[in-house]
Amino acid sequence: MVNAREHPAINRAIRKLVGSGQPVVTLTTDLPSSRRSAYIGNDQYAAGSVAAQLIGQILPEKRNSILLTLSVSFTTRTRNGVSTRAAQRVPAP
Repeated sequence: MVNAREHPAINRAIRKLVGSGQPVVTLTTDLPSSRRSAYIGNDQYAAGSVAAQLIGQILPEKRNSILLTLSVSFTTRTRNGVSTRAAQRVPAP
């Protein structure tokens, strides 16, 4: 089981293990380009969409912008941030 950030050296090491017949499971942070055997974790894109909806509900109706910060070295943070920003472009109910 591996919980690591997205990095070419990590992906190469996992591909080497998988190529030698060793199953590798990524935990919490998915590394799809590593050719891992399986991923255990939540859907980060969906989580980001839910976060955007919740943020939209607590912010004042008239707002100009908000600031989001995330670590792009973790694929999960990137997917979460992308979906959060996409959902925030849609008017809140």
